[in-house]
Amino acid sequence: MLDGMEECRRNIQWLNNEINAPPGTPPTKYVPADNLAMMAMGMKPRVQSIRDRAKADKEWDKRQAKRLKEADLKRELAEKEAIKKKKKALKEMIELRQGIKKVEKAKRKRDGLKGVAGQIST
Repeated sequence: MLDGMEECRRNIQWLNNEINAPPGTPPTKYVPADNLAMMAMGMKPRVQSIRDRAKADKEWDKRQAKRLKEADLKRELAEKEAIKKKKKALKEMIELRQGIKKVEKAKRKRDGLKGVAGQIST
């Protein structure tokens, strides 16, 4: 079993060989680890035989569907979180306004009493 770095190096070297191959060169067969590496990088794997092609396409479609489903779930979760944050902010704003109104009302009441008291004392 190869360690992670060696396997990555091998996969990158294989991809470079595939990319730099002269035109008309048939694609090389590769081990499943290389197949998975290509899929992990978002590339559709190339396969020689028709049966392998169908199997790779099926696997690719399955992985792509899983990615799309995960992306949808993440988006929905983010939307729900955003709605929660907006509601919380709105609630805090309402509470703050009510608090300010209470303070202003208390100030008016206090100032009104002072004014009346000042008039009476003079």
